[in-house]
Amino acid sequence: MQHNLASTWYDRHCPKSGSGWPNQISASGEARSSIHKMAEFLLLAASLTAAIALIALTRKERKSRALAAATVDLRVDRTGIQRELADGRIEGVCWADVTEVEVLTANQGIHATYGGVVIIGDGHERGCLVPLDRIEEVRLVEHLARLPGFDLERFAAALEMRPPKRTVCWIREAPTGDPAS
Repeated sequence: MQHNLASTWYDRHCPKSGSGWPNQISASGEARSSIHKMAEFLLLAASLTAAIALIALTRKERKSRALAAATVDLRVDRTGIQRELADGRIEGVCWADVTEVEVLTANQGIHATYGGVVIIGDGHERGCLVPLDRIEEVRLVEHLARLPGFDLERFAAALEMRPPKRTVCWIREAPTGDPAS
């Protein structure tokens, strides 16, 4: 009998359809689910916004570096080679001090817009980068050909390499010992 009373009370106070407490629990569960979905969406939106901002910042920084590294002036003569960059830096080396010549072909990065650079250095701290699109203008090949044992065919082949490629074209031979010793 007691069981029937409880059943009757439940049936009277908790209708099976309509707006009883079982429906309220279900509605509050749906509300929690909606809140979780909204939080996930906001987290995803914040993550995407941060990623887009980071990409934009990286691109801006890369463009800024490329502008700073742009060649403002390039001089080549019998003494040496000198390049002035847009940010005021100056690179240069005397031909007598040059110990290595390399060609770097590029299809991305700072040097991509002009296809790469010729790297001319003294093997220690001094050197100069010559953009590939400026080689003819400064008659670089004429000056490189004066380096002892410089192989123009190897240099020409390096210029034709598919990017990205870095090729050593010439290394100055180390002087042999003093004949008097």
